[in-house]
Amino acid sequence: MDTIDYKDIQYQRELDFYQKLAPVLEKLKKQYADYIQKTEQQEKMFLRHLSSSIRIDRFRKVCVIIDSLNSHLQTNFHIDLFLFQAPLSNAMCIPRYVPGSTQTNQELMILVSQHFLNELSKDEQVCVLAHELAHLLFGHVHVPGKMLLDIQNPLAKTDTLKSLALKWMICSEISCDLFSFLACNQNIEAFCSTLVKYTTGLNQQAISIVNQNHELRDFLLAQYDDIVSARYDPMLTTHPLTPLRLKIVQSISQAKLVQHYGKIVPPEQKREYRQKFTRLIDNEVRRIYPELLDDGEFNGQDILLDMCLAVALSDGRLEKAEIAAIIRIIGSQKNPVQLHLNIAEKMRLCGPGNLVQKIVEKSVRETKTKNLDRGSLLRILRQCLVVAMSDGCVQSCELKTIFDYAQKFGFTKPMIAAVLEQMKPS
Repeated sequence: MDTIDYKDIQYQRELDFYQKLAPVLEKLKKQYADYIQKTEQQEKMFLRHLSSSIRIDRFRKVCVIIDSLNSHLQTNFHIDLFLFQAPLSNAMCIPRYVPGSTQTNQELMILVSQHFLNELSKDEQVCVLAHELAHLLFGHVHVPGKMLLDIQNPLAKTDTLKSLALKWMICSEISCDLFSFLACNQNIEAFCSTLVKYTTGLNQQAISIVNQNHELRDFLLAQYDDIVSARYDPMLTTHPLTPLRLKIVQSISQAKLVQHYGKIVPPEQKREYRQKFTRLIDNEVRRIYPELLDDGEFNGQDILLDMCLAVALSDGRLEKAEIAAIIRIIGSQKNPVQLHLNIAEKMRLCGPGNLVQKIVEKSVRETKTKNLDRGSLLRILRQCLVVAMSDGCVQSCELKTIFDYAQKFGFTKPMIAAVLEQMKPS
């Protein structure tokens, strides 16, 4: 018999992406001496905030909030909570290290801005603390995600690391939202208002005006439907879109894994609950970010390979970094050396410019024949940009190749520029 606890509600896709990300991170730690230094710089910035903060976890009102969190999660975590001043609502965390060791204990330092006490209800405060607590419990604080997304960071040039880190970060935020929802006793109204306050800056007075009949949740869910039916799919950023976050929580609120939280069940039943729980989340995520779920439904792998090659060839040569990125993207078993030789021979026969044009024209024809949906087109577009960035510099000729293909399906230059912007840290 097994007990369903907070570890069981971690989003499976986050774990899947981390399995791919972990070996790359280990490689960076071994090859780049400044990897650890950059990570330490993030911690120093956090500690600078801490130096101008006051500790509030011993205040009776705050103790009640922490006790409530632990009660709903059936846990006993210790939280050191500090208050600091900020122009916008903010919360951040860092693990406490055991002296003389690289291991962390079960304590967590959380910093919250003054909005935490000024503008949030008790359940909303629990939501914020739980979200930050989840970042520690699920190990997110040990992955320097934003550092990996920094375009100026030389460490981030490793193949498709940026794309992988970005996908992992989106899924890790979903895990924290699930944890937060359970911690506030599954109060979906509190979860919704917390999201709105932290993403829009609205205070309680403003929220009360626009949410007199609990319309806020309905409006956000309607916005989710609008996004799904939109002609242009949203870009990947470090946090999922707010309507999607609420939609996910609404979808899993009646799941048996949630309803049986804290209860003892047979192992096979727990596996079944968790599989259905994951499918519920996947169904909502797929409608917004189809490229996060590579489950065999993508019908444009051959087009993706051709277009990635066209982008790589746009400057008249094929770099090793570009070939490596293409192999990783398509998961091909082809020998990269042989692939390079085959392309080089085609370039010799017809010239790089003509070859790129022929590949693009062929890709356009096959895309129309297969009638690829918007999500598949966006997936091809994003991966082409990954190839363009793999050598450290996106060239205008590479963007032209991408546009020559994408414009045939309604994408404009500003749209492509916006997708490129997704690779920057938010």
